[in-house]
Amino acid sequence: MKKVGDNWCKCVKIAMILKEMNTEDLAQDLGYTRHFIAGIINGYRNSPIARKRICRHLEVNEEVSCETLEAIQQALEENCKEKSM
Repeated sequence: MKKVGDNWCKCVKIAMILKEMNTEDLAQDLGYTRHFIAGIINGYRNSPIARKRICRHLEVNEEVSCETLEAIQQALEENCKEKSM
């Protein structure tokens, strides 16, 4: 099965990590099943309505670019360096 929205999927997973949420938490908050949410955030299911609700809930932009991911990665690396010092 073809995955869709790879950058968006990564960004959502990062947002979930930063908010200390798992798929069960997100599913419960949005009224979906864990299986359905996992399919959306892993790119195997496509539901524009669910994507919008996930974005709103996690405060993630629906149109994620490579530059956005690079900026997030850089911020995370800097944060890890600060914590390890």
